[in-house]
Amino acid sequence: MSGPRRRRVRIVNKLPEFIGKIERQKVAALRSCLSAISGEVAALVPIATSTLINSQYAEVSMRGTALVGRIGFTAEYALAVHEAAGKWVGLNKPRPKRNGRDAGFYWGPNDGQPGFLTEAAERAAPAIHKAMLAALRPQGPKG
Repeated sequence: MSGPRRRRVRIVNKLPEFIGKIERQKVAALRSCLSAISGEVAALVPIATSTLINSQYAEVSMRGTALVGRIGFTAEYALAVHEAAGKWVGLNKPRPKRNGRDAGFYWGPNDGQPGFLTEAAERAAPAIHKAMLAALRPQGPKG
């Protein structure tokens, strides 16, 4: 066997290997994107007790035929903090006590910000763009 037929057989035989390589590249690119967001979010999450920032997670999974990346927080109050109005009442102005315990301070200019996950994704956009371009760049044939 020679010529085009031989090349076709070699391509068909290596197709599962090629598809596996592409899948690994997609996962790696998505993990790079999540990592970029995670790096940005660290500076934006309000830190009173570190519970919120320490509850951060990132995962990559398949949903049907779609590769899905997800980043979030497992702390029960994460959504409430993310969606908070975030009005700055004043530097180091304490919140009223809850159940006789200190409730921390109101938001301050150095205490993170509401919408921290959204803002982190926007700040990470250039790194995400770069990661996606690198993943989608055609690789030359290896012979």
